[in-house]
Amino acid sequence: MRSPFPILLALLALSASLHAAEPHRNPARPPLVDLAIKGLGHHIYEVWTTPLFTLTDSAMVNGQVVQRPSSVTLGMLLTALAILLVGGIFAAGFSRWLRSHLAKRFNLEPTTAAIVQKFTNYTLLFLVSLLALSAVRIPLTIFALLGGAAAIAVGFGAQQLVNNLISGLILLFERPIRIGDRIEVGTFSGTVSSIGTRCCQLHRDDGVEILIPNSVILQGTVVNHTLRDNSSLVTLPVSIAPDASAESAIQVLREIADSHPDILKNRPSSARVTEIGASSISLELACWIKSKNPDEIDRVQSDLRIAILQRVQSGDIKLA
Repeated sequence: MRSPFPILLALLALSASLHAAEPHRNPARPPLVDLAIKGLGHHIYEVWTTPLFTLTDSAMVNGQVVQRPSSVTLGMLLTALAILLVGGIFAAGFSRWLRSHLAKRFNLEPTTAAIVQKFTNYTLLFLVSLLALSAVRIPLTIFALLGGAAAIAVGFGAQQLVNNLISGLILLFERPIRIGDRIEVGTFSGTVSSIGTRCCQLHRDDGVEILIPNSVILQGTVVNHTLRDNSSLVTLPVSIAPDASAESAIQVLREIADSHPDILKNRPSSARVTEIGASSISLELACWIKSKNPDEIDRVQSDLRIAILQRVQSGDIKLA
């Protein structure tokens, strides 16, 4: 559906021009049509200039500050809203472009790029608001009126919205979680895909997107698996025959882990005996990879199993 603002502004501009100057009468046009046009323009102009409320403005007269009333009309408000609408679209587009440009040029982290985008967007919206008020000559004392209305809105049920907004700003600047982190919040776990002003978007491993309010993350217990680094511990149980050599099997498992290209070399792999039974000896291989992605972990575990199976077939390991 198309916005009614352009049509309304066009009608009001037409009415203003009709009111400012008497329309030239066309002899071929019926007098009733001229009367209808004049009446419509007059009524639209009256609606356009209808005072809605009065604000107190300060002015300097003969070196003294004088308080004078200033009426705010419907036309002034609609014009200011139109400027805000156009300016808001420009601010959103420019902030997104700036985020993309700086992220590519300076290799910014996704969370830092999000901070740049939101700060730029809010700054431009504030400047556009001042421009809109100045363009239609609405006194800045309207902020006091809007502040009172905002306080009433908060008192009547917007506390949670304001709480989530402030919590979102704290999450962006303190960075207890970042875009791309693997976290657990209550019964939910996944990867943080975005941090908004109202909620955080969590991408679950099965592809489901979960929206969690910012206040829940800030005030609750959050397990962040990637706050310090992005490494994961991969473990793999192996059972060998009771008459097999545990020392030889441990050495083979370490060789398999060290030969895998995705296993971190700065964190030595380990293999140990976890249980001794009558029918088997349980071993466990533990190694680190540079990823928190469950698909990457599964792939590395599959590679290790295939390598162990190859060593079993060659006779180096005797499974139970």
